[in-house]
Amino acid sequence: MKTKFIISVIIALFLIVNPFKSMATHFAGSDLTYTCLGGNTYLITFTFYRDCSGASAPTSQTVSFSCSSNSQFNFTATLQRIPGTGQEITPGCSAVPTHCSGGNGYGIQEYVYQATVTLAPCNSWTIQTSSCCRNTVSTVSGQGSWTMLAHLNNLTAPCNSSPTFSNKPVAVVCQGQSFCFNHGALDPDGDSLVYSFYAPYTNYPATVPYNGSYSATQFLQSSTPITIDPVTGDICFTPSLIQSTVTGVKVEEYRTINGTPTLIGTVYRDLQMKVVQCNNNIPVLSGMDTTMSHTYNPNDTTYRIDVCLSPDPIEFDINGFDA
Repeated sequence: MKTKFIISVIIALFLIVNPFKSMATHFAGSDLTYTCLGGNTYLITFTFYRDCSGASAPTSQTVSFSCSSNSQFNFTATLQRIPGTGQEITPGCSAVPTHCSGGNGYGIQEYVYQATVTLAPCNSWTIQTSSCCRNTVSTVSGQGSWTMLAHLNNLTAPCNSSPTFSNKPVAVVCQGQSFCFNHGALDPDGDSLVYSFYAPYTNYPATVPYNGSYSATQFLQSSTPITIDPVTGDICFTPSLIQSTVTGVKVEEYRTINGTPTLIGTVYRDLQMKVVQCNNNIPVLSGMDTTMSHTYNPNDTTYRIDVCLSPDPIEFDINGFDA
């Protein structure tokens, strides 16, 4: 009886100290944005992407606010989970249900947390939240914690709102097929946005420990160069290896003040990607066909045109082709 008791205690302690990874890891991406509601009042929005095979999403999230020039402004706030969020966002079909719907497939849910706060004028606010734990990915050692940031200068640019994102930062992509991702960023103030890669944070300012030659700019094996367009934010590559990975995208917000382009805010996106084997060839789209031919032509490679303000309509085709 004594031996059995000792074994039982050891097992219990092991489960407490080293819980199953499938229950501890669940973080698959996030972003943190702010919207000015007038004066110094801001709506803070934290969007969290949960792997359905891991731990449950929290019911609230604590966020810290620190002003670099006046620590007396510093405070914390609790963001509450918005009712109705937690919907699955991964593409799928009923024949192959994901963990979100009782199956075994890879599935991600989106949760949104919000709170209204007052931010006194400060030349450098840092908005920060963190927790545990990251999903296991093949390009990074260990799970570790995560940290999400945003920066704001509401002294130089009063009542500024950050850009918001309409596209979800979770991607399932096919091995050997060209892939491009756009964030769908919208800036309500019409400010200029500049995109770049950054190494996602664990316990800030520490960053994820990439394995081998992997990095924030070379985050997976690709047969074509991995690129990010600093103006549009488009990320493009052709994955050549089945793997899971993570990178980060920083979006800097500039406004011309007194004739000088001035950095007034920064938001970040923590991006997880999963490369899988696909049996289907995805369709392709042409560029902008201004001849309105209604026929796919691989030589239509114009993806941006500059026009003058005019009441005249602008017309073009974007034609698709499926192999």
